[in-house]
Amino acid sequence: PPPTPPLHLPRAAPHLFPSNPQQKRKTSTTNAQAAAYNVMVQAHLSEVTAHNKTRTELSDVRNELIVERAAHAATRLERDTVRFEAATAKVKNELAVMKAVYNNESAAAKAARNSEAIAAKFATQLVLVHKDCAALRAENIQLNQMVLELKSERERAALLYHHHLLRKASKCEGVNLTSIAESADFETATLLHNISMIPSKDTVS
Repeated sequence: PPPTPPLHLPRAAPHLFPSNPQQKRKTSTTNAQAAAYNVMVQAHLSEVTAHNKTRTELSDVRNELIVERAAHAATRLERDTVRFEAATAKVKNELAVMKAVYNNESAAAKAARNSEAIAAKFATQLVLVHKDCAALRAENIQLNQMVLELKSERERAALLYHHHLLRKASKCEGVNLTSIAESADFETATLLHNISMIPSKDTVS
């Protein structure tokens, strides 16, 4: 192995080891200043340590606040979610009620329209029935008039036939006028009976 190099120790600085009294006083002053400086440095280090500790504590507090805020936000979100679900259920119920009411109103309106259509159709049929009744009444009046005219004409024909028989009997000699009259009366009665069987105005409807 290569040889170890010689160890060179630095020479002591002359101001650290003074030889005269004046130099010793300066060294004492320098030592006092160094001690004061060391005290100041130690105080500064203590302040820095305290500041770092405070920063650490503040950081911990901040982290705790963040965690607490997150928990509070989660709780509020859960509460809002429950409230939103309740509001949604309420809206759904209201929509169901409105739908049921609309369906009922639609059914009622449909029934009303059907009733109106049926009533209109019935009114039309009723008008037609009234017209038919009026026509039937007019026809009944005409029929009664015709029956009356036919009855009058048959009565007149019966009377004319009766007088014809009487005139014919008066021209014949040796004929029993009483029997002929009775026979004429019988025929007249028969004709009148047949005429009476014709329905009168009161019986025709």
